[in-house]
Amino acid sequence: MLRCRRLRGATSSTLFGIELANRGNVVLRLLTNERWLAEEPAAATHEAKALDSARRAHQPAPRVIAVDGDGSRAGLPAVLMTHLDGDVWLPKRPRQDWISVLARTLAGVHRHRAPTLEFVYRSWTPPTAIAMPAWSRRPRLWQRAIEVHAEGPPRAAHVLLHRDYHPTNVLWRAGRVTGVVDWINACRGPRGVDVAHCRANLTLMYGATPAANFLDSYASACGGYRQHPYWDLDTAFDWAHEPRYYRPWREFGLPAVSRQTLCARLEDHLEEVLSHARTSPRSFASRTPASPR
Repeated sequence: MLRCRRLRGATSSTLFGIELANRGNVVLRLLTNERWLAEEPAAATHEAKALDSARRAHQPAPRVIAVDGDGSRAGLPAVLMTHLDGDVWLPKRPRQDWISVLARTLAGVHRHRAPTLEFVYRSWTPPTAIAMPAWSRRPRLWQRAIEVHAEGPPRAAHVLLHRDYHPTNVLWRAGRVTGVVDWINACRGPRGVDVAHCRANLTLMYGATPAANFLDSYASACGGYRQHPYWDLDTAFDWAHEPRYYRPWREFGLPAVSRQTLCARLEDHLEEVLSHARTSPRSFASRTPASPR
């Protein structure tokens, strides 16, 4: 080993970039979050299998070199993987071309079914979170969200989900995406889950308009797509308990945003989702119509 450095952006594990004399650069993930490990003891094995599925689906994902599922060799559960060229790019003002590439990249992930991946989608939103947030100044909005969410999720075909797709998990070089990282939660499930998760992140980072533009771009990349309100509402409730400025945003250069602004942005996003739910209770299209695939 020539050099080892801790990498930015990890919140639920510890990432190291390692320069090896005989293998070039590699990345080591150590599962250091005890609470997460208690809930997901097979997280390292999960990531290794997910990366294998992503590789077979020809995604720009790292390749697994070795995995220590129970930590018996590394001292902690660990995954050693190849290093991908590129950097996280968070523009201070999101341009449409940046949003479009993010959306096209996700659409590329969703073109694959990953039939051999054993992990299946489950919501991260506990039933106790489906409630009026104490900080809200727009209680009628949340009451409507509770009612629409109670209708339940739609039936949808399962595709390969990244499950944590957002701008800090995408690498760029010279305006092009060079990699998608952090596949540790990947599974099979409805594509609306990934779309909603990225839209929620864009909302809190930049506001409701970039999130709406992302949906337009995603629908265009898919040749037509209708987003069901349930997925955006389920994700919004997950964030609603305590809207927070995600630490890696600052690490990668995004200016800090106040809690008040985050709350206002989340409610603006909720209003947009519910406006479409009123017109079409079961689903809503992007603002730019596209013909079905």
